Amino acid sequence: MPLTIDLVYTALPPTPNAIGEHTALLASALAAHAEVRVWTADADPEPIPGVEVRASAFSVGEPKGVRRLVEAAASGTADWLLLQYNPFSYGKWGFNPYLPGVIRDLRRARPSMRFGLIVHEVAPPWLNWRLMLMSSWQFALLAGLARQADALFPAIDYWAEGFRRRFPRARVAPVPVGSNIPYVGQAYAGARARLAIRDEACVLGIFGTAHPTRLLPLIGEAAAAERRAGAPVQVLYVGPDGAAVRAAMPDVPFLDAGRLPGPEVSRHLAAMDVYLSPFRNGVSARRGSFLAAVQHGVASVSTHGRHTDAFLHAANGAAFLLAPEGDAAAFVAAVRTLVHDPKRRARIAKAARTLYLNHCDWPVLAETFMNHLRAVDAGEDLPIKNP
Repeated sequence: MPLTIDLVYTALPPTPNAIGEHTALLASALAAHAEVRVWTADADPEPIPGVEVRASAFSVGEPKGVRRLVEAAASGTADWLLLQYNPFSYGKWGFNPYLPGVIRDLRRARPSMRFGLIVHEVAPPWLNWRLMLMSSWQFALLAGLARQADALFPAIDYWAEGFRRRFPRARVAPVPVGSNIPYVGQAYAGARARLAIRDEACVLGIFGTAHPTRLLPLIGEAAAAERRAGAPVQVLYVGPDGAAVRAAMPDVPFLDAGRLPGPEVSRHLAAMDVYLSPFRNGVSARRGSFLAAVQHGVASVSTHGRHTDAFLHAANGAAFLLAPEGDAAAFVAAVRTLVHDPKRRARIAKAARTLYLNHCDWPVLAETFMNHLRAVDAGEDLPIKNP
């Protein structure tokens, strides 16, 4: 008989929420292998083909609202309960001391059920004292959940190694987040024509928010260097923070597409020549905006650091270019290489698309999850690095 899986998260489309989109895509992909049910706090979520969705199963308006999940889900028969975790998802500023108790009570009500935690973020970076204070209770919440887990599925190798040391009871394996953007297959020439981009322009692409972990000043430095050198570059930005992104590169022609629905994001990615996505601590398999560019076969430049997964390190130079975090000159040089070498740009773009299909496409991720769940059921160890 197929496994039955309960997948829990606070939000689903059409609510704008990246993890909610991930939940819907993961549930749909898992439905090819298992019976899947999604429990959400949203009152009116979009249907997920092949998946039973239970709306308003709990609430996060106040911390105790998560206790409704016990009443809703305790009578089920799932083999696995998978909880999508982000430190800010289940309460204001990530404060919810009741959530570990909900999992404890569910496990008591359904003793044969296994519990897995899918970790999208551990805690926010310590950029100020407020974030440091919030991290204290967020770490406690994560630990309270992780100690009860049969399996932990962080997005990146670095977290997996730390979890295996700290939570030895659980099996641990990293799984990439994948891309939330549907691939519509828009042709390059058609994508540029829709946006009235000149044939000679080299489009430097940016997608996502202006979060502090995204190194916008470094992007601005690379774009300005190409502009000073006379390269016909312009920036195409897709996301909600156009003013902040534009401020980082004031002297470069800038096209602000704003926040767009997924299919339109896909069409805009198709118009980009070089995608710029440097991150503090390096790019990793949790960076869905970077993976969207890889998915769309856009030649990309990012950074590598302690968070960069082994499979991304291995693809450096072939499927994208990664400069060492903190080495601005190396990043600028990598951007210059791709701006001025269209043939290499094309080779990297092709390899990027292949890498995504082999490692991060949703059917691949669903199969990876299923293999991990079956391995835990069989008492087997899990791989400590992303495949």
